[in-house]
Amino acid sequence: MKWLLLLIPAAIGAVVIAKGRKGMMKGLDIDAMVQKLPEGAPPRWAYENVNTIRANTERIIELLETEKK
Repeated sequence: MKWLLLLIPAAIGAVVIAKGRKGMMKGLDIDAMVQKLPEGAPPRWAYENVNTIRANTERIIELLETEKK
């Protein structure tokens, strides 16, 4: 019973925090933040190359599918 008294306020607090963060994320410009990073920073590299990685993955999947046939 005591754990329930602790769990309910914790759950309510988590919901309140999540709703507050959702509003903060609207004004967040991730692209500007990434551009401020140094040129060789791993987060910047990953952010800029997501499309390239996705294209390579699609190409590999296509090659594997044609190989199966």
